Amino acid sequence: MLCEERDAFSIGDDDIGCIKDLKMEINLTDRQPVQKNYASIPRPLYPEVKYYLEDLLNKNFIRRSKSPYSSSVVCVGEKDGTMRLCVDYCVLNKMIIKQTPHPRDTRSLR
Repeated sequence: MLCEERDAFSIGDDDIGCIKDLKMEINLTDRQPVQKNYASIPRPLYPEVKYYLEDLLNKNFIRRSKSPYSSSVVCVGEKDGTMRLCVDYCVLNKMIIKQTPHPRDTRSLR
């Protein structure tokens, strides 16, 4: 199965794996879109954040969006001095209608 679906798995730093034609739906308790205010990014980090976002756009890891939903991006410093961007989905996660729990990956692959 893993060999047949190898396109779904990442094999390097420049890919994230892709499952074509997969549609997902997240059911929420409220139809009102979540619009979290943006957290301010410190000015000295602007060039690094811009480079990081352009790199993600060029690799098609992210895309521009005009969605009514928005969540804050947070800059997180790594131990090696580099930075990574994280998205704060706390407000959205609280609105998700819980469904059947999914088994852990290790149990699914047995």
